Amino acid sequence: MHEYFSRDIRGRHAYVLYGLGGSGKTQIALKFLDTTNRQPTPRFTKQFFINASSRQTLDTAFKNIAISHEIGKNSEDALHWLIFQIEPWMLLFDNADDPSIDLFPFLRKCTHGNIIITSRNPELAFHGQSHSRVGDMDETDAIDLSRLGPNLIAPTPIVIVPAPREQAWEDWENAG
Repeated sequence: MHEYFSRDIRGRHAYVLYGLGGSGKTQIALKFLDTTNRQPTPRFTKQFFINASSRQTLDTAFKNIAISHEIGKNSEDALHWLIFQIEPWMLLFDNADDPSIDLFPFLRKCTHGNIIITSRNPELAFHGQSHSRVGDMDETDAIDLSRLGPNLIAPTPIVIVPAPREQAWEDWENAG
């Protein structure tokens, strides 16, 4: 991924990580962002962690971007704003597993910006100019990632866009 995102840094990049649940897709993406943030000049100026598990969480995430940057009140305002942010921003779409959700409305055509998509669905690989299948992590890789722990907080913050309360409650109920 480092090599891919280092090419033509002014251009648009989209990378898809796909594989079984629990295989480490999100951790790989976060480790990549952590590594790039620790460079003397961070690679990405703005970073947004988007819960892509449902259409509702996608809409809410972009609505929250619009509100937090005071550029509007809905997801369309945020998407329009990103088109005009001619800088190396990053959108990390996490858990884009549902094949019935169309991501195209959230992947606006522009000549800049960076996107990472994590998914269990290998068919989403067509969204990226490059992609990787993530297999199960071996014990050594899992230990290395677990050691990052609090070190994942980086100089360029990743804005975690919250899910709606209903989604958070549902996630909590399903976790037990």
